[in-house]
Amino acid sequence: MPAVIQPHCITDPLTQSNCYILTAESHALIIDPNCYQEIHSYLASHQLVPEYIILTHEHCDHIVSGK
Repeated sequence: MPAVIQPHCITDPLTQSNCYILTAESHALIIDPNCYQEIHSYLASHQLVPEYIILTHEHCDHIVSGK
């Protein structure tokens, strides 16, 4: 049986950009990361391991670290 893929969207209010997190079981694919703290919180609260990060275009909100 194939894994069920669950989508989740995080919108950064400052840049109004969307980050999409696709999950299957305990794995996550992150598309256009924006808000590090919200992404980290979501992954931790759902016990997800990020496997891949995809950047679809160049924006500073997708490449700046929140640390």
